[in-house]
Amino acid sequence: MYFARPLGLLLLSLATASGLGAVERVEIVIDSSAGMWRSLGQGPPQFVGVRTALLDYVAASVHRQGRPQIALRAMGGGRGPSQAEMCGSTSLLVPFGLADPLPWFEALAGLVPRGPRPLAAALREAAADIADAPERRRLVLIVSGGGDDCHGDVVGALEAITTAEPKVDLRIVGLGLDRDTISAAGQLAPTRNLNDITALGETLEWALEPSDTRPAVPVPFEIALSLEGTPANRSEIVLSGPAADEPIHAFVKNGRARGRAVPGRYRAALSGVGTSHELAGLILGVAEKTIALDLTVGPPATLAVEPEAPVAGGGAWVRTWGVPERGGWVAVSIPEAPADAFLLLTPVQGGTTEVRVPLPDEPRTLELQVLVEAAPGVLQVLGRTPLETVRPVVRIDCPDRVETRTPMTLAWSGPGHQGDIITVVPEGAAASSHVVCITADAAAGTATVPAPVIPGRYFVHFVSSWGHVLERRPLEVFEVLATIDAAKQAAPSVALAIGWTGPDGPNDFLSIAPAEAGSQDYISWAPTSSGSPLELQTPSAAGAYEIRYVRGLDGEVLAREALEIVHTAIRVEAPETVDAGTRFPVTWHGTSAAGDLIAVARVGAAAGRWFDFAYVGGEHSLTLAAPFKPGRYELRYISGAGLEILDARPLLVR
Repeated sequence: MYFARPLGLLLLSLATASGLGAVERVEIVIDSSAGMWRSLGQGPPQFVGVRTALLDYVAASVHRQGRPQIALRAMGGGRGPSQAEMCGSTSLLVPFGLADPLPWFEALAGLVPRGPRPLAAALREAAADIADAPERRRLVLIVSGGGDDCHGDVVGALEAITTAEPKVDLRIVGLGLDRDTISAAGQLAPTRNLNDITALGETLEWALEPSDTRPAVPVPFEIALSLEGTPANRSEIVLSGPAADEPIHAFVKNGRARGRAVPGRYRAALSGVGTSHELAGLILGVAEKTIALDLTVGPPATLAVEPEAPVAGGGAWVRTWGVPERGGWVAVSIPEAPADAFLLLTPVQGGTTEVRVPLPDEPRTLELQVLVEAAPGVLQVLGRTPLETVRPVVRIDCPDRVETRTPMTLAWSGPGHQGDIITVVPEGAAASSHVVCITADAAAGTATVPAPVIPGRYFVHFVSSWGHVLERRPLEVFEVLATIDAAKQAAPSVALAIGWTGPDGPNDFLSIAPAEAGSQDYISWAPTSSGSPLELQTPSAAGAYEIRYVRGLDGEVLAREALEIVHTAIRVEAPETVDAGTRFPVTWHGTSAAGDLIAVARVGAAAGRWFDFAYVGGEHSLTLAAPFKPGRYELRYISGAGLEILDARPLLVR
């Protein structure tokens, strides 16, 4: 199970039944998600085993003293393209009341596992259901094949139950849960984890703490058996069920079969009246009255399927002959399964008729059965035919890599079943945690959707209407990479033009910083909102630096390029001959420093003696005045630090 907060924060003190007395109100929360199609061991799908165990428990509990008010809630069954439709499915199948086998059978018979498991949502609903109960002893039982598929706060939902006043007890029954999950569940409440679905019946007895724990004893029963209105004779009924250690044989004479049986729910086989008849759901020992069964006789009902090998997850057209006028069902079952161990039921009218029957989306060998009611809740098998479903051909075409937020095209071919969807799911997340979802109920199609916002590894899933992933393709989503286009070397303290590409998000900027500095440490910067190219001032000191594109959202450096600041030699240029007393132009090249100057001096004069001078600037050009006296002079570039002559050119003054 998915627990959103550390388990150490939740302290439970669960009193025993002997300390608080009999349980007076119970809500059972059962898993009806797509995961319940899995089997434990070699048995039927988990949801079939849960249905059988619950119906057996309800039937056996009817005769007990001090019965609680009991309700049933399902979690799962959601379908649709939106997260709310897939994860918002939880329903109260049976409201609080004394256990009655017939309403429970009707509720569970129509339960079809689909979609994700909204465990936290179901627990919140259960807490609300039981909150106003006036009874002193209340209990919630969870029967689940896994944790929350919808990232709900399970711990918070459990706290709402266990901290309620008056007190609510909690029990957890896992169906093949993994070691970490069952360890976590055991810290929350008394827990059992089953690896054999046949043990669920006795586990329910442990979890629900029946108040009347006396050993059940056989009680008399009487069955009035007729064959399409005619009392049966000279036949035998063999009863079997969880309450019977050995099969119970009862002989039919003058339309009556009598015997003794422990109260509970039974399956029956009738022989001696032509073909054998199979029954399921027979409740014995509930009341002091005769149970009337009217069986359908005659040739077995027959079925024809079109196509002969239908695609799993879709449907097949089934034509039936020999169904009684009162009608019945076409059941999808595991081969040779009893009448009450069906997977799916589809109503069918009497006579010769045709219905479309939905099929599970796991390819397998199945059996179609024609079922009718011999009495309310008692099913009789009239006919069987085998059926083999084939795997649907599913294909997904998508890019291997795509940039975040950019359009991407998804194409598919599949069975074309209503409710099929294409989803994009982060790697490692539950199938229901999709960030993109589109319908795929056409046999082929394409759709263009925005790529996920967050970079990382994803999978594109083809999900059947039953909630199972039939095909998947990997997808890598990467963030738009910034680029920088600038000179690799530059002089100190100059304006450097920098071209760039990138997301240009809020507060993104370019910077020049020492190579070892953090993303928020820089010498110069400019916002990307100013466009490309940008101009940044280069550092004044020579050395190794970086030009960076920095994302303003989190300070992440999306691109960086090395920049070397180097000093270049000074070179002065001017006319070789100038007129005395006139001004003349001078240009210079190279790496300057603060305080540097260019001067006109006498040849051989000291560095600090000159006739005229000017400090250098960013324009790399200036003018100087020539001496009034003709002669040979020098044009000098002099450093501001130490008055060192860095370059000199002869100058003739006429």
